[in-house]
Amino acid sequence: MTLDMNINSSINYLEDEYQMQFGLKKLIFKNGIPYGYNKNLNKEIKFLCIHCQGGAKGVMRFLYYKQLRDFYYIGNLVRVTKGKMKLLIKKIISNK
Repeated sequence: MTLDMNINSSINYLEDEYQMQFGLKKLIFKNGIPYGYNKNLNKEIKFLCIHCQGGAKGVMRFLYYKQLRDFYYIGNLVRVTKGKMKLLIKKIISNK
């Protein structure tokens, strides 16, 4: 068991410790409990809590509702895509 230090980072106590998915720790839920795959130990580790820091605050609603847990990464994916689209649109407009 461990505490998540930041869902946005693969680092908890060691460099590149946890498997990532779409810029967030990849979580597996077993009976509603989050687990993360620790690459150093080669096994799933139970998280006592998940720290949704900064831009990952939107992930909290997905983690809270059981029906949405398997889609928790969507909030972050939308946020990142939206930011990239804004930059692309600015670039296109500035080239006119």
